[in-house]
Amino acid sequence: MMDRRKRQQVEQRQRILVRFGLLLGLFLISAILFTPGYGYFSYRKALEQRNQLIQENSRLRKENEQLRVENDRLKNDDAYLEDVARKEHNLLKKNEEVYEF
Repeated sequence: MMDRRKRQQVEQRQRILVRFGLLLGLFLISAILFTPGYGYFSYRKALEQRNQLIQENSRLRKENEQLRVENDRLKNDDAYLEDVARKEHNLLKKNEEVYEF
């Protein structure tokens, strides 16, 4: 009888330890996934933002290069400067008139 009771107590303690282990495991997994600023989802969001910033940086580099080329052309190419002045600012040469229909 005593052996049976001791065995039941041991089995009950083991069940409690297993439940506690499962609860602790669930808590740790939740902490890994959902900790603000440090969890997996925060990490994935940061990676996505990083990739967007890399793409934006690449786009801005290309745009800067295009603007640098256009700036050089405006400084050094008189024909291009005249063309831009005519198209964007509606400037005219002497003795030119604009007729709008």
